[in-house]
Amino acid sequence: MKSSNKLKKLLIHVSNYSLGSLLVTLAGFISFPILTRLLSQGDYGLLSLIGATLTLLVAIGKSGLQNPIIRFYSDAESEKDGWNLSQYYSTVIYGMLAFGVVITFVWFVVVYFISKDFWNDEQLRLLFMITSLLVLIRVMDSAFSNIFRARQKSKLLSTYRVFRRYATLIFVVTTVFYISNSLLGLYIATIIVEFIAVIILGFMLLKNRKLMLNSFSPFLLKQMLIFGIPLVGHELAWVLHNTGDRYLIQWMLGSEPLGAYAAAYNLSDYVRIIVIMSLYQALPPLYLKIWADEGEAATRQFIEKSLHYYILVALPIIAGLSVVGPTLLTILATDKFASGAVVIPYVIAGMVINGSAVMFGAGLYIHKQTKILMVLMLVSAIFNILLNLILIPRYGIEGAAIATLISYTGFAISNKIVSSRKFHISIPWITVSKFSIVSVIMYFILIQINVVNPVLTLLIQVITGIIFYSIMALLLDQTAKDIAKKFISKYNGS
Repeated sequence: MKSSNKLKKLLIHVSNYSLGSLLVTLAGFISFPILTRLLSQGDYGLLSLIGATLTLLVAIGKSGLQNPIIRFYSDAESEKDGWNLSQYYSTVIYGMLAFGVVITFVWFVVVYFISKDFWNDEQLRLLFMITSLLVLIRVMDSAFSNIFRARQKSKLLSTYRVFRRYATLIFVVTTVFYISNSLLGLYIATIIVEFIAVIILGFMLLKNRKLMLNSFSPFLLKQMLIFGIPLVGHELAWVLHNTGDRYLIQWMLGSEPLGAYAAAYNLSDYVRIIVIMSLYQALPPLYLKIWADEGEAATRQFIEKSLHYYILVALPIIAGLSVVGPTLLTILATDKFASGAVVIPYVIAGMVINGSAVMFGAGLYIHKQTKILMVLMLVSAIFNILLNLILIPRYGIEGAAIATLISYTGFAISNKIVSSRKFHISIPWITVSKFSIVSVIMYFILIQINVVNPVLTLLIQVITGIIFYSIMALLLDQTAKDIAKKFISKYNGS
């Protein structure tokens, strides 16, 4: 496969995931102002806390199997390691179903028997018991989705995610406005829609395939767990890294500062979902395929080219959101969440730097060194918690954001150093330097724009930023010029 064809294939998958993520994020932008207006800062903080807990429980319920789903698919398809697709499907689905049921049941029982005095809020205890159902639903959603992802069905998977998100949005908003504007009503509506959606996804996956219990392979499950269990530790450490600050803010500062922090963090996360998650979903299946078919040199060339594209897009995102984020947060979430705006530059910078780890750590993933990945993320998570304990008492929610930036940067650097021992990826430092300077200049240009209407200010800043950065990219970067030439040639040809 030629290099241009590989990058074209990556671009197609990234475009599919990005479009899907953009539409899903748009739904988030619609629900974001609704929820921040209907819920108090305290309730929004509880919403964030429950979401963080569900993320942790789902990570445990998946038992790391979502990662070998990607890694083992091509092996099962070729039958080169002694198992076939029938065994693969049965083992993945029955295995994750069993783990999901166990974790859901255990969590429900634990919450039920813990003393009511522990919660300080009867509503929180009830919500944790009801939302335990979402653990099983989301574990199975992960099983089905990752099989589609392994098959590189990016268009179908993105379509499903958009359908699920908008169905949830419509049902939740209808429930909140016309039935119950409480967190209980919101979560019941969410459970109903996500249950229906995962049933539909399972049917789409298995409509032409029989799922037989006698095809379940304990040996294959063992091999997948050997690969995946260290990544459970990695994912749990990632969840702890990504959400541990919520628990510490709740403990040290209370639910209202947590609500402000969560609103600003979520706004940054919408950008992460569009840019970083799209790359994360599309890149590993492609570089694993290239590694299997063409070897190390072709894989390195592909990842380094992908890193170049990532840098071109990532740096202006940090600068741009740092400028428009505070205004956007106030427009979407009202002034009561405005105090959270201070965290946006730190959080989005940390997220973008962390996004590079999917490329820097490729060698560890290719060589199945998942234990090392787990250790790196665990160390980063512990470091993040320690930083939060030091910085939150001194700087409040801004301290939590600074801790996020420092620890994410440390994780990306450690991935690069350790992975380079087996698979070196070169960083284009000249490109990084050039476009860091361009992004800083763009920041200072945009920060000067201020008209009477905040929406108009936001619009002018976005348009100005896109025009300025695009011109500078075309002037300074050959890759950007080549992309523009291909686009113009294709447009003229059509």
